[in-house]
Parts: sequence; structure tokens; C-alpha cells
Amino acid sequence: MSLRVRPKMLVGIVVVLVLSLAVVANAQLGGVTGAEAVGVGEAQLGAPFVYGMDGPDAFSCSGLMRYILRTTGVDADAPWVPEEYLNRYAPVAPENLQPGDIVIYPDWATMYAGNGMLLNANALTGTVTETPMEYAGEPVGIARPY
Repeated sequence: MSLRVRPKMLVGIVVVLVLSLAVVANAQLGGVTGAEAVGVGEAQLGAPFVYGMDGPDAFSCSGLMRYILRTTGVDADAPWVPEEYLNRYAPVAPENLQPGDIVIYPDWATMYAGNGMLLNANALTGTVTETPMEYAGEPVGIARPY
């Protein structure tokens, strides 16, 4: 006895499988884009810089990154030590920098906001601010958590 598959039913099953895989892939990535992560961070502009704080009212440099990654659902326990971001997330070449990438300088974690600007909790200004990347020096590395 042979089974006969109706083409419409087969197409329907394939569509359901493809959509299911897309939903699973999106959930595994946290469903967040780098631009959305930058938006979460930019909502904190002007908040005070305080060593060892990861929000919601004050931030250190790594604390701001932790807050963004926690709030977006990407990583509930992101690193406190800036250089650890380079071991935890995918490395990025400087020529492939995108908004939402975490740019690490010696003892300083920042997030690329686009247009040559870094989103960061800045000890010099005492607030969460945006800093031109050209003033920050040479990064130790870049990582993409999204």
C-alpha cells in the first residue's frame, strides 16, 4: 500500500518547520539586535558613574555593559572584568564594527553606538555618556554578544 502526499500539505509542513527554526534561532540570540542594545544603553545617558554599580541608577563601565546585556536578555551574568568580554563573545575585526559591539580598552568596557561614537560610563565625566572613538585610543579588542 503506497502513501500519497498532497503537495499543499507538504508545503504547509515545510513552512511550519522553517518558521519554527526561525523562532528557535531568534530565541537563542536573545531576539535583540545591536541597535536595540544601544537604545537600552542610551536611555541611561546622564546617569552617574559609580565604581562597581550595574544599574539601574548608577553604572561603572562594565556595569553598564552588564545592565544592557541583562536587560536585553542576552547574558544575565555578563563579566565584571572588561577583558573577559573578549573571551566570552565572538571576536570582531575593527573593520567589521557594528552598533552594539563591545569595544574593550585597557580596564574600560564600552559599546559602539555608531557614527564613530562609544557609549560608556565614564569616570572622567562622572556620567554615562558618548565619547568619540578617536579620543579613546587603540582598543584591546572588540566582541559581539548578539
